[in-house]
Amino acid sequence: MNWKPNKWIAAVLGFVTGPIGLLYAGFPILATAIALLLIAAVPFSTAWSWSQSQNGIVIFKIVFGIASSTLCFLLAVRSAPHAQRPAYTRWYGLIVGGVILTALVGLFRVFFYETYAAASTSMAPSAYGGRILLVKKFGYAPLTAFSLNFGSTGAFRMAERGDIVAFIPPERRDQIWVKRVVGLPGDTITYRDRHLFVNGVDTRGAKRPDFLDDDTLTFLARYEEKIGTRVYDILLREQAREFPQPDAFPFRDRCTYRDDEIACVVPPGNYYLLGDNRDNSLDSRTFGFVRADAIVGKVVEGSHDRM
Repeated sequence: MNWKPNKWIAAVLGFVTGPIGLLYAGFPILATAIALLLIAAVPFSTAWSWSQSQNGIVIFKIVFGIASSTLCFLLAVRSAPHAQRPAYTRWYGLIVGGVILTALVGLFRVFFYETYAAASTSMAPSAYGGRILLVKKFGYAPLTAFSLNFGSTGAFRMAERGDIVAFIPPERRDQIWVKRVVGLPGDTITYRDRHLFVNGVDTRGAKRPDFLDDDTLTFLARYEEKIGTRVYDILLREQAREFPQPDAFPFRDRCTYRDDEIACVVPPGNYYLLGDNRDNSLDSRTFGFVRADAIVGKVVEGSHDRM
């Protein structure tokens, strides 16, 4: 019996999942190479400016799907007949291939890199709401992927002041938030008159052109802020809204709250996190310190920090 892949089935499979379409078309080595290439390309794809939004990612997937479908169609047309149909082209072979591909993608996202969408404007202007952020996870404790938590390992990588990190917020274990690290263990953090002081040093820099908030169509005051070598911008409203009362968080006795000042000493194994959009951010000023083993990873692409 001579068997030849159906060009239309190959095209459909290629559009849905490129490597599986190539596998069905009879090119297992090429399918494996493309699968590994796609997984390895994740850290670089978000570096393209046009892919930094949900719409950009959707457009990329459609274009890639069409290209992959066309390639699988042409390869199926040109494929030589097989005396016996290979097992990897049958339905069970394709399912096994799909499971292996899913497992590889899952392991990559759990241990190395994963993308998250900034869910709010709390990190504007560094990361706008809806922006796709690439998070480096190697060395951090939580094992997460596809918004699922698979447990935790011992962290051996420490965050640095100024890093934007993804983390599991206190009392919200089913969510991933993004904020900036402003305080390390042992640091004294003071927020007074809407200025951030780290170990007594005022981080506020020069006034910059106002920022237009697309959600409210209002202009927000924009200032430069510097922690160590990390320079970035923060936003302040002309009249700040009343800040909510702090939660009853662990190590609450290390903080003092006054009408015009918050002062905290960061305990061992914890960080102090703030949003760059200071008057529109739920952060350590309310929910307290964030444990080191709750840090999912460091944002390495998708923000507008200046070194």
